[in-house]
Amino acid sequence: MKRLSLVAAFALALAFVGPALVAQDYLQNAQFRLVWKDESLERFAKPAAWSSDKGILYWVEDPAEPEALVKVREQDGFWRLELAVTTDRQGVLYIVHNDTEALWAVRTGPARDVVPRYDGDYPDYAVTCMIARGARRNTWRCYWGTTLMLKDAWDLDGNIPAKYFEPWPRCQGLFESLVVLAPPHVPTFGGRPASQCLSASATVAPPADWIEPEL
Repeated sequence: MKRLSLVAAFALALAFVGPALVAQDYLQNAQFRLVWKDESLERFAKPAAWSSDKGILYWVEDPAEPEALVKVREQDGFWRLELAVTTDRQGVLYIVHNDTEALWAVRTGPARDVVPRYDGDYPDYAVTCMIARGARRNTWRCYWGTTLMLKDAWDLDGNIPAKYFEPWPRCQGLFESLVVLAPPHVPTFGGRPASQCLSASATVAPPADWIEPEL
């Protein structure tokens, strides 16, 4: 299965926010535009006939067997992003607020193909990873499963909250998921067991910023 590199993910994201090369879909009176791509098959998904202004049901191979549902709705003073994927193939979602160009990149698929530098014990388990455009590499956040409910993806002005640009410790806590899984229940982030994590006194060079080409 082809692995989508972090640089490639954002190269595609940057192309997405520039002139459209593929058909894009819109939500909430065109406040948001989005595209879903199946990286395993190298195909862009198509919206099902029963999609709406609040959510889009996507299919890749068969319109009767959709692979992903993406919804955006207002709740508690924020725009809420909801994603549910029903395939274990590697896919990527790009969704951007049209006024601010604030973009989320969300990747799903087997941990070995999706999680940056995965070296854990469960390479075939499905995960979801997300990052905001313009954030540093160490802000990737990964969760077991392929269901994501981000309650504050954007504020009502279309900006991504500052907390999503802050470093996310690789070796802290568990993978999170709204779907309660059986094993793996292991103390890990990014697939790295706590026993492999650096001590608090260890020094690590900070990750480089994204280098964004001019649009």
